[in-house]
Amino acid sequence: MNKELKRQFILSCAILGMVISTMFLWYDNFIFHTYRNVNDYQYCFRGENESVLIDGYEFYKNDQYERYGKARIIPVQDNFLLKGDHVTVTFELTSSQNETYLFQQEFDIRVDNEVYTLDEVDNHENLSSKDFSSFSLRFQIQRKKKIIYDEKIPMSNQQLIVYSGENKDYTIQEIYASPSWLKTGLFSSTIEGIEKDYPNMSIDYLYLKDTSQPDDINSYERFAFVKGKTKDMLDGLLQTVVYYDDEGSLLDKELCCVVTLIKDEEKQDVYTFIINLHKTTKAVNTNE
Repeated sequence: MNKELKRQFILSCAILGMVISTMFLWYDNFIFHTYRNVNDYQYCFRGENESVLIDGYEFYKNDQYERYGKARIIPVQDNFLLKGDHVTVTFELTSSQNETYLFQQEFDIRVDNEVYTLDEVDNHENLSSKDFSSFSLRFQIQRKKKIIYDEKIPMSNQQLIVYSGENKDYTIQEIYASPSWLKTGLFSSTIEGIEKDYPNMSIDYLYLKDTSQPDDINSYERFAFVKGKTKDMLDGLLQTVVYYDDEGSLLDKELCCVVTLIKDEEKQDVYTFIINLHKTTKAVNTNE
């Protein structure tokens, strides 16, 4: 081999090595951009004052739904919410073109100091990311036909992190998380007809306890559980929202999923495996 060919060979090997190493280092982002539709969005808002906390107010759009709501409302002041109160919450959203959208929900308090979770509602506004410029929530309480509380609460757009995990045959992706909130992900399989072989399934979401051993499944705490028809899981119909109320941030925890495919629950004919989850990318900008 002459010197010129040798130099070209060495240069080609160096370039190939750089390409392979770049793909390895950015593999998580490649996964994310392969599966995610850029027209979709996922937002999660949080706001509070001296009287009430509103956590996990969602706006999201995917290829099946465009919805909002699902927030958890927690009174932080004694006797702030009493049995029989009629509450109206109105989320006010202003776009970068100064268009304003109002999303109103009403409910009645059943017990004193009730922690209430808003319904999830279909959104017919056909929003896009440019519509999420500024936001607030008006909280109104009517007691015995008299308005006794009417305040506008600033809402913070939470920075979400997307998690995913996979093995040879199964993938869980588009798991959204904030320090105190998690939305379960989408399950898929490369095995055709898995829903016929295993008509039912469940997914446990676990986080690693502090100072625990990551290789020991008993060192994990279960905090979310999804169960149903395998076909519904494959079709993305069984996502749910859970809240993390322990100390620290959920984003600082190691997460994993325990997947159980169920052929016959009565005969305990099941197939169980673990999928470790890893952070892939940030889901949205905070617009701050």
